[in-house]
Amino acid sequence: MQAGEPGEGHLLVVLARAQAMASQHREALESYERAASVLDAHALIAEVDALPMARFALQSGRYALALRALSGHADATSRPLTRAALRVAEGHALQAMGPASVEQAIAAYRDALRAVPEHASALLGLALALHRQGARDAAVAIAKRVRDPSQLDQSLLENALPASERSARAALWRDSIADVSAARAAWHEAMQAPGPWREHARTTLLELDARQRP
Repeated sequence: MQAGEPGEGHLLVVLARAQAMASQHREALESYERAASVLDAHALIAEVDALPMARFALQSGRYALALRALSGHADATSRPLTRAALRVAEGHALQAMGPASVEQAIAAYRDALRAVPEHASALLGLALALHRQGARDAAVAIAKRVRDPSQLDQSLLENALPASERSARAALWRDSIADVSAARAAWHEAMQAPGPWREHARTTLLELDARQRP
């Protein structure tokens, strides 16, 4: 391969993007994972591919792969909206991995909010992370800052989160606006998939039921 030509890892990322656009999800995931294994640990994924790769990996439950796609980009950009989007995706991956990385997720969301103070996805991610740490009042107050249901819908759509993570964010937001019936249904959905936060969804649902008893 001659100097200046893209290496195998970068070509695999381009291939994976094309496969994902063609709905060849299994092939795209394989290509992304091969790219991550071939690329040097310090090599940046091309900027145009970083977020699409991270979101595809998030939706597929490959959280370490999502973090690999994002590595280095947020610190390298001076564009607030781009920095916020990158940090939000990073926070989502870290939070989905479980309690051991939730503090790092909180830091990522806070950095996103420093770039874009009312970023709906960052607010919902931060609120959920704090709720999972037991800070319910703070979590509800932050979730309330997302004032419009369309912001919630757009946030859940654009971030390509696994179903259980989408449901947990929707549940917390519904709880924050006192829509108890919808919150219960969403927490119930959140506890259906196995994962590190299943028990949190279950206990939150029980607590919500207890609050409604006379």
